[in-house]
Amino acid sequence: MSQAPHIVVVDDEQPAREMVGEYLRMHGYAVSLCEGGKSLRECIAKQPPDLIVLDLNMPHFDGFEVLAAVRQSPATAALPVVLLSARQQEVDILRGFSLGADDYVAKPFSPVELVARVKRLVRRRGAA
Repeated sequence: MSQAPHIVVVDDEQPAREMVGEYLRMHGYAVSLCEGGKSLRECIAKQPPDLIVLDLNMPHFDGFEVLAAVRQSPATAALPVVLLSARQQEVDILRGFSLGADDYVAKPFSPVELVARVKRLVRRRGAA
Protein backbone atom coordinates (compact mmCIF):
# COMPACT_ATOMS: atom_id res chain seq x y z
CA MET A 1 0.00 0.00 0.00
CA SER A 2 1.40 3.38 -0.97
CA GLN A 3 1.56 6.27 1.43
CA ALA A 4 -1.13 8.97 1.16
CA PRO A 5 0.02 12.17 -0.53
CA HIS A 6 0.94 14.83 2.04
CA ILE A 7 -0.67 18.27 1.79
CA VAL A 8 0.38 21.31 3.85
CA VAL A 9 -2.40 23.86 4.46
CA VAL A 10 -1.18 27.36 5.34
CA ASP A 11 -3.79 29.78 6.69
CA ASP A 12 -3.64 32.14 9.66
CA GLU A 13 -7.34 31.56 10.43
CA GLN A 14 -7.72 28.35 12.42
CA PRO A 15 -11.33 27.54 11.35
CA ALA A 16 -10.45 27.91 7.67
CA ARG A 17 -7.24 25.91 8.08
CA GLU A 18 -9.05 23.09 9.88
CA MET A 19 -11.95 23.03 7.40
CA VAL A 20 -9.64 22.71 4.40
CA GLY A 21 -7.61 20.06 6.22
CA GLU A 22 -10.72 18.05 7.05
CA TYR A 23 -11.94 18.09 3.42
CA LEU A 24 -8.57 16.84 2.25
CA ARG A 25 -8.37 14.15 4.94
CA MET A 26 -11.85 12.93 3.94
CA HIS A 27 -10.42 12.30 0.48
CA GLY A 28 -7.46 10.27 1.67
CA TYR A 29 -4.72 12.88 2.02
CA ALA A 30 -2.30 13.20 4.91
CA VAL A 31 -2.52 16.82 6.06
CA SER A 32 -0.34 19.18 8.10
CA LEU A 33 -1.75 22.51 9.23
CA CYS A 34 0.48 25.60 9.46
CA GLU A 35 -0.52 28.94 10.97
CA GLY A 36 1.40 31.08 8.53
CA GLY A 37 4.46 31.64 6.44
CA LYS A 38 6.79 31.64 9.43
CA SER A 39 5.77 28.09 10.41
CA LEU A 40 5.76 26.70 6.86
CA ARG A 41 9.48 25.90 6.85
CA GLU A 42 9.03 23.94 10.09
CA CYS A 43 6.02 22.05 8.67
CA ILE A 44 7.97 21.15 5.53
CA ALA A 45 11.00 20.02 7.54
CA LYS A 46 8.87 17.62 9.62
CA GLN A 47 7.38 15.94 6.56
CA PRO A 48 8.03 17.09 3.00
CA PRO A 49 4.69 17.74 1.29
CA ASP A 50 3.43 16.78 -2.15
CA LEU A 51 1.49 20.05 -2.41
CA ILE A 52 0.86 23.31 -0.51
CA VAL A 53 -2.53 25.02 -0.15
CA LEU A 54 -1.70 28.64 0.67
CA ASP A 55 -3.90 31.50 1.84
CA LEU A 56 -2.93 34.99 0.67
CA ASN A 57 -4.21 37.19 3.49
CA MET A 58 -1.91 36.52 6.42
CA PRO A 59 -0.02 38.79 8.84
CA HIS A 60 3.78 39.09 8.82
CA PHE A 61 4.30 37.33 5.46
CA ASP A 62 1.40 37.37 3.03
CA GLY A 63 0.83 34.47 0.68
CA PHE A 64 2.61 36.21 -2.18
CA GLU A 65 5.78 36.56 -0.08
CA VAL A 66 5.50 32.93 1.06
CA LEU A 67 4.97 31.74 -2.51
CA ALA A 68 8.02 33.68 -3.71
CA ALA A 69 10.12 32.11 -0.93
CA VAL A 70 8.84 28.61 -1.79
CA ARG A 71 9.79 29.12 -5.44
CA GLN A 72 13.26 30.49 -4.56
CA SER A 73 14.25 27.53 -2.38
CA PRO A 74 15.71 24.56 -4.28
CA ALA A 75 14.07 22.21 -1.76
CA THR A 76 10.55 23.47 -2.51
CA ALA A 77 10.75 25.13 -5.94
CA ALA A 78 9.00 22.27 -7.73
CA LEU A 79 6.17 21.80 -5.18
CA PRO A 80 2.69 22.45 -6.56
CA VAL A 81 1.04 25.41 -4.81
CA VAL A 82 -2.68 26.18 -4.81
CA LEU A 83 -3.52 29.70 -3.69
CA LEU A 84 -6.78 29.88 -1.74
CA SER A 85 -7.97 33.42 -1.20
CA ALA A 86 -10.87 35.80 -0.77
CA ARG A 87 -8.99 38.10 -3.17
CA GLN A 88 -10.80 37.71 -6.46
CA GLN A 89 -9.41 40.66 -8.39
CA GLU A 90 -7.69 39.85 -11.64
CA VAL A 91 -4.52 41.66 -10.51
CA ASP A 92 -4.18 39.31 -7.50
CA ILE A 93 -4.84 36.19 -9.55
CA LEU A 94 -2.33 37.24 -12.20
CA ARG A 95 0.26 38.11 -9.53
CA GLY A 96 -0.18 34.66 -7.99
CA PHE A 97 0.38 32.94 -11.31
CA SER A 98 3.33 35.19 -12.16
CA LEU A 99 4.98 34.19 -8.87
CA GLY A 100 4.56 30.52 -9.75
CA ALA A 101 1.22 29.37 -8.32
CA ASP A 102 -0.09 26.24 -10.00
CA ASP A 103 -3.74 27.08 -9.33
CA TYR A 104 -5.92 29.75 -7.71
CA VAL A 105 -9.17 29.05 -5.86
CA ALA A 106 -11.34 31.94 -4.70
CA LYS A 107 -13.10 31.96 -1.31
CA PRO A 108 -15.83 31.10 -0.70
CA PHE A 109 -14.91 27.89 -2.45
CA SER A 110 -16.45 24.57 -3.31
CA PRO A 111 -14.72 21.83 -1.27
CA VAL A 112 -15.35 19.39 -4.12
CA GLU A 113 -13.65 21.73 -6.58
CA LEU A 114 -10.69 22.31 -4.27
CA VAL A 115 -10.17 18.56 -3.79
CA ALA A 116 -10.43 18.00 -7.57
CA ARG A 117 -7.80 20.66 -8.23
CA VAL A 118 -5.49 19.22 -5.54
CA LYS A 119 -5.98 15.72 -6.92
CA ARG A 120 -5.10 16.88 -10.44
CA LEU A 121 -1.88 18.55 -9.31
CA VAL A 122 -0.82 15.67 -7.07
CA ARG A 123 -1.49 13.19 -9.87
CA ARG A 124 0.49 15.33 -12.30
CA ARG A 125 3.38 15.37 -9.83
CA GLY A 126 3.21 11.57 -9.62
CA ALA A 127 2.41 11.28 -5.92
CA ALA A 128 -1.02 9.66 -6.27
